[in-house]
Amino acid sequence: MYLSFLFCAKDYFKSTETYSYLCETAEFYKCFKKYDYLFIYQLDGWIFSNLLYYYINLNVDYIGGLWNDGHKESIGNGGVSLRRV
Repeated sequence: MYLSFLFCAKDYFKSTETYSYLCETAEFYKCFKKYDYLFIYQLDGWIFSNLLYYYINLNVDYIGGLWNDGHKESIGNGGVSLRRV
């Protein structure tokens, strides 16, 4: 396994809304089309054990935090998440 990095325009990191917009665009995920999964790790996340292969083998599309906007639960985009590209 190896790491690669994608550097995005600073405008996407001005607010929660602009970052959320980035994470919802098809163009963002097209950058990773040669991969099966995208692992997002932000500095407010914590990893206590190496279970990456375990979670990949669950064969799901998303593992990460949820948030509640008062009406329904939705997928969050902070902390740590593993997403099928």
